[in-house]
Amino acid sequence: MSQFVELLAQLVHGWDRFYGKARNVLERVLNALAYGAYRAERSQGTGRGYRVRREKEVLAALRDPSFSVHRLPRGFGIGLDERIIEYPWAISRLPNTPGKLLDAGSVLNWDYLLRQPNLANKRVFISTLAPETQSFWWRGVSYTYEDLRRPCFRSDYFDWIVCLSTIEHVGLDNSVYTIDPAKKESRSGDYLAFLAELRNLLRPGGTLLLSFPFGKAAQHGWLQVFDLQAVDKMVSEFHPQMHSQNFFQYTPSGWKACSPQDASEALYFGRGANTDGNPLKIPAAEAVACLELVK
Repeated sequence: MSQFVELLAQLVHGWDRFYGKARNVLERVLNALAYGAYRAERSQGTGRGYRVRREKEVLAALRDPSFSVHRLPRGFGIGLDERIIEYPWAISRLPNTPGKLLDAGSVLNWDYLLRQPNLANKRVFISTLAPETQSFWWRGVSYTYEDLRRPCFRSDYFDWIVCLSTIEHVGLDNSVYTIDPAKKESRSGDYLAFLAELRNLLRPGGTLLLSFPFGKAAQHGWLQVFDLQAVDKMVSEFHPQMHSQNFFQYTPSGWKACSPQDASEALYFGRGANTDGNPLKIPAAEAVACLELVK
């Protein structure tokens, strides 16, 4: 009887692995069909076809050995949101060495990103508020569902933490991401407590790769835009051994590297924010700050 139970357990585990991989294949087929429709209709939306276009352009940037976020080609990322900057920037900062990496906010939870060599050779942990439809446990990715203001991980655990476009949501209305009504908050200053916890989770010498909407300070209920004063406060609170700052802005000719002064009046668009006066049809943030902070 025990052998029969063990056999059933093995079959269930095998089915789980098959389901995960089969779902991944079907996702790719759906993506191909959606992208064809997106191109044929010349869509401007943010659905599956848009995401596939963004994926293709991110992959092209990652595969181009001459690509540099500091010298973006003319027309780069036209019509695309700040992920077209954040993904190449963050992945290019990761060394091709093993170690433990935390994705704080589940922004890397895409198959095409997790297959990148700089991520595939690491033990990846993804932490977010609630489960998502995509899960890559069969790739060895670990998932935790929690509020990272109160993390479950021990101190000095991670070699790298990647936190892209997440800190601006901390302490605000996150009910769109979870059914927990307690996550509908208005505590805009909690981003500093969140940052302190990320620092605590890093080993000495570990690196935090952090990005967020930058420009004219504003609070939109579910996210906020940080200005240069807030950036300086983050760096001061983190007390890094070393750090670097990069700023990027969306322009009529695509995304460009810029100074913080150039982007000081940048706005955020989307989900009801600044619905008037968006002639460039910017999908989300008009500018983004990317910080590399070494503990």
